[in-house]
Amino acid sequence: MQHWSERYVGRPFVEVEFDCGELARMVQREVFGREVAIPSERWYAGKEGAARLRAMAAQVEDGLKCLAQPVADPREGDLVMMYSGSRVMHAGIYCVMVAEAWVLHAAERMGQVVVTRLRDLAGQGYRVEGFYRWT
Repeated sequence: MQHWSERYVGRPFVEVEFDCGELARMVQREVFGREVAIPSERWYAGKEGAARLRAMAAQVEDGLKCLAQPVADPREGDLVMMYSGSRVMHAGIYCVMVAEAWVLHAAERMGQVVVTRLRDLAGQGYRVEGFYRWT
């Protein structure tokens, strides 16, 4: 039995064009029938180093407040916000496969969309900040 997330795995990460935010928007529309107003403009475009990281974190924080509410009991399709280093700047989609929690995300450092067990995120350099339900 296939899970809906499998059709996205392996899709290339393309900076500014297809990142974790764009993946979240696509999955919400194609799988859950929701239109999520994630801005298509990326504040980090053209920036490098610390300026790039600050811009990414600011956009994530700004968008999160408008698009989703925190939840303690995540369910399929909810947003998973993660720290990458010291900043909350990475998003994924909560999945349940074979009674286990997973996160579908467009991982820049891997260059593609991957699905990772929730409990294995730390081994890839991510820490979960929280779970959010789309508003």
